Amino acid sequence: MRRTFQSPSTWALLATLLVLGWQSLTVQANFAGNWTGLFRTGAEMRVPPRLAAATWRNLNPTGYDGQFYRYLAHDPFLRRDTADYIDGPVLRARRILVPLAAWALACGDESRVDAAYVAVIALWIFAGVWWTSRLSLFHGRSAAWGLAFLAIPAAPVAMDSMTVDVALAALTVCFVWQFRSGESRWLWWTLAAAALVR
Repeated sequence: MRRTFQSPSTWALLATLLVLGWQSLTVQANFAGNWTGLFRTGAEMRVPPRLAAATWRNLNPTGYDGQFYRYLAHDPFLRRDTADYIDGPVLRARRILVPLAAWALACGDESRVDAAYVAVIALWIFAGVWWTSRLSLFHGRSAAWGLAFLAIPAAPVAMDSMTVDVALAALTVCFVWQFRSGESRWLWWTLAAAALVR
């Protein structure tokens, strides 16, 4: 039993389930069950017509960054008029890793992209907690310290607003773990992935 509590996967799974549970509650309580409310689309912002009907509008007139990454996830190669609805489309398109992962997970099916995006954010939460747990074990601490990843500002902001910074936070912890533990064969891949997040 003690061994289970020292497993990074146990704590990462627990954190992910807590995050998804909290999101489910807030979606029901605040967005009438519409998960697009998590993307914080501004009340006065233009939305691509194909997404407008399903989009929950935030009371804030300008919304938050998650709305633009959602549009990118629906059209990661900017083949449609999506760039017209994104503030700074060139800047946002350089931060493609999370939106592209959501699009790929949904197999390009627009009806599944929003759910896939939420799943991708949950996977980054899992990864961040897992790597933090591994780093904690490496330093002789309990794997439960992996839950500290949820206190990194990028994590609560991402679970509340679907921003991409949680992926960079997770990759940063991964980099530190790889560097400290000597597991450096994937180090350059980690850095390359980080460059595609922010």
